[in-house]
Amino acid sequence: MIDFKEYIPVAQKIREAVLPLLDSGLGKEMTGIASSGDTTFRMDEIAERVLSEELKSRNLPVAYYSEDRGLVEVHREPKYLLIVDPVDGTRPAVCGFEMAVVSMAIAAFRKKPTFSDLLAGIIVEIKSGDVFFADKLSGTLTFPQGKRLNLSENTDLTRLYWSFDVVGRPVRPLMAALGDLIQGSAVNGGCFLWNSAAYSITRILLGQLDAYLDPGGKLMAELDQAELRFREAGRGRIVGLFPYDIAAAQLIARQGGVIVTDAGGHSLKNVPLIPQKEGEILSLVASAGPVLHEKLLFYLGRHPVKKTCF
Repeated sequence: MIDFKEYIPVAQKIREAVLPLLDSGLGKEMTGIASSGDTTFRMDEIAERVLSEELKSRNLPVAYYSEDRGLVEVHREPKYLLIVDPVDGTRPAVCGFEMAVVSMAIAAFRKKPTFSDLLAGIIVEIKSGDVFFADKLSGTLTFPQGKRLNLSENTDLTRLYWSFDVVGRPVRPLMAALGDLIQGSAVNGGCFLWNSAAYSITRILLGQLDAYLDPGGKLMAELDQAELRFREAGRGRIVGLFPYDIAAAQLIARQGGVIVTDAGGHSLKNVPLIPQKEGEILSLVASAGPVLHEKLLFYLGRHPVKKTCF
């Protein structure tokens, strides 16, 4: 049986390459547009280059799908598909904050892979170097040294510690969906905007957060003139939560007992790992326990945005 831990050094090499940019200000330079539609910063460009170089130099039997380059076949006959966000949390990273990771998920290579094909996940925190790893086949779950699984038992939404993302999401509809939860938890709990789904989800494992929510895909399905609203927010492009943002983190989190579904309560197992067309953004609810999860889904169900005019 293959030891997927051999892919961890690839993620660590990416981290080493971008780490000097964290406090330099150089990583903020915009260099293009990613295949996803999001902005490519200098830090992203460097991380993508190192990813490609490392995979080629190691002659690993893989293809990879990344935020900036899309699908790339490194090997003639790939056995595995890597779903990679070389820097998840570029915006906080270029400001020197810690809310940024290298995210790498490993799936069986096939024509139309889904989340059910994922085999392993690797998260490497850029600032600290901490590594999270999970192997679905062996049941292995590895935490950074000195840290352990510590799921919150909170089920009170007014005491909720949670995060959400805003990049590319139309803010007014987003606030219609999340505003009551933000206001309700802001005093006795805490609401955080980190713009890194993978970092946020791994905080649930450590007990630092109770939940992570991104209703973007729900907004796309419910909102009147949804494509127009998302393109306005994304400067002509549809930007939101994509599989590469969460593939590794959700596998690691589920192995630790975190509940993960879309905003409608559905499993992600049949969701494609490679988007088939523009605008296929996801929604996500990740929480520390089933009671809290049901409360969050009920909350989202009571806050539709279809009839709101923005």
